[in-house]
Amino acid sequence: MINYLHITNPDLKRLKGPESDFIIICNKVDQAILESFITEKLIPANPNHHPQLIHAGLLKEQNGDYRDIQNIIYKIFEPKNEVKSPRIFVLPINLTTFQKITDWTHFLIQLKLETGTMGKILQHKIPILLCKFLADTRSKNMNIRKALSISSIRKIKASSLELNYNVRISHLITAAEIGTFHNKMEIQKYLVSRLQVLEFPKNEKYLIQFNNFIRNKSVKQELISEIPTAKIIQEISKLPASSKLNTYKQFDVYITDFKQIPNTMLEIGRLRELTFRNAKEGTGLELDLDTFDPYYKHLFIWDRKTNKIAGAYRLAEGHNIIPQLGKKGFYISTLFKFKNEFIPTLSKSVELGRSFITPEYQKSNFLLFMMWKSLYTYIFSNPENRYIIGPVSISDEYSKISRLLIMDYLKKYYKHSEFQNLVKPRKPYRLIGNHASEKILLRNFEKDIHKLDKLISEIQYNSYKLPVLLRQYLKQNAKVLAFNKDPKFHNVLDALLILDHEEMQGELTELLHKELAG
Repeated sequence: MINYLHITNPDLKRLKGPESDFIIICNKVDQAILESFITEKLIPANPNHHPQLIHAGLLKEQNGDYRDIQNIIYKIFEPKNEVKSPRIFVLPINLTTFQKITDWTHFLIQLKLETGTMGKILQHKIPILLCKFLADTRSKNMNIRKALSISSIRKIKASSLELNYNVRISHLITAAEIGTFHNKMEIQKYLVSRLQVLEFPKNEKYLIQFNNFIRNKSVKQELISEIPTAKIIQEISKLPASSKLNTYKQFDVYITDFKQIPNTMLEIGRLRELTFRNAKEGTGLELDLDTFDPYYKHLFIWDRKTNKIAGAYRLAEGHNIIPQLGKKGFYISTLFKFKNEFIPTLSKSVELGRSFITPEYQKSNFLLFMMWKSLYTYIFSNPENRYIIGPVSISDEYSKISRLLIMDYLKKYYKHSEFQNLVKPRKPYRLIGNHASEKILLRNFEKDIHKLDKLISEIQYNSYKLPVLLRQYLKQNAKVLAFNKDPKFHNVLDALLILDHEEMQGELTELLHKELAG
């Protein structure tokens, strides 16, 4: 097995195509690199398929025969004759025309082949996988020499010997999705855009790390010691019966005031910071408690079996906050500016925030749904509460292109038409870049969260999908008001969402009951 082609397990799983014919479109790389990819990665993932490589104007099959280029465009997707197994067509394409063209004949033939193939893809609606080879310029010649035989080395250009390649694979673009395009140019732009976003955000991560080093933000305070369990149990035992909102198996959900559980709040503050740091966020302080916590209510899940806090939320009801403290009584006022015309809405709003499930309890969404069931029962039992409002964080673990796509998607499909002009960010989140690719991609998404979720997961080298909270709020028909950068919270991108009880999706209650019953 060679080791100069690096591919993550999620990408490797996506490399397995359908049982029928499909095509892999990739960016151009050295012939030996491409052939090694086919031999070492593609064929093992699809052992029942017959691979056909279209490269440099020629189609090469496993038996080594070459066919005349003029016949390829017309025969590539014709019914199989001698080959009974399903086929994989591998087509490398140019991602940009800004290159030195030394052989016009070769270039024109190549362009004709690519354009003709795109036409056939559109006509036959053959499923597509996209593959991006990303050169790692920090690799050493010796690493490749150890991995390759002498004969293989001779095939590779001298410049390629200095490179390792990270290989990214898209989700399958189905025949049904291809059928939504109307012409060759449209599908070609879409496919090239999908190829371009298959990037490792490594350079961006290095810049972030360097910036944090300069600002001394990489040095975090040591977390406080875990609060003794006996103190927490003693405080919980003294809570009134009305504080317990829900019970399921060994889990109890409580809601109470800060002053009733001072030691428990210290532990919640410690667990908040621990959990947020685990997600590359957090304040960097020894615990996460602020000046809003003393007068907010706090909901938390207590695991009686392990005597641990599994997760928590904090909330503030507008009908209590606005008369006493005004709009500045809300934590979100530190992130966003609200016009006075929005105060009546804030009076009917409940701010939710600082939500977390500790790392050891994050294996399923069950506890999140349990908290929501308890929260919604508590919040909407009071007729003065109509809206839920709060920020959802998108950390810098998401690459620039992912954050741009998420922002553009929310602005296009989930912007609140009535309230959007009443809320402004205190620190606008500016991501400078060319939005052409994002617009091409989003134009073909419609209002489909699942499509965006899949795209983000294939862009991210860590296979991150949309943040769970964001995805679930959108499914409930939440709307976005504005975006802000939070310098006190690791410069995360905060999307301020509002959820109208009167417009919530009808299946939410059924979903919550189903989760708790299962």
